[in-house]
Amino acid sequence: MRKSVNNPDIHRQALHRMMSLAFIEIRAADSPGFPRKLADIFHNLPVRLLRCSTDEDYAAEYQVLLDRARRWGMEGYLSQVREGVEKSIRERDSPSADD
Repeated sequence: MRKSVNNPDIHRQALHRMMSLAFIEIRAADSPGFPRKLADIFHNLPVRLLRCSTDEDYAAEYQVLLDRARRWGMEGYLSQVREGVEKSIRERDSPSADD
């Protein structure tokens, strides 16, 4: 049985996965505008994550991303990505019916 994910771990994993997805989107993008927006939203996240150790730290970093996304009109996009990533993490780490 897998261990249940606690909130700080969900936030930490979600931010790392969101950053990974942003890089994939940048690489796959057809238009020059979308990658630029994603790069602007996520470019400081790797260094900022090094300073995180608590749930509050990770929540604050998400808020920074959300504020940057809002400037580009991408707040809804970022919220949807986070919801999908967190759902995936919870499903992956929840005990299965077979356990």
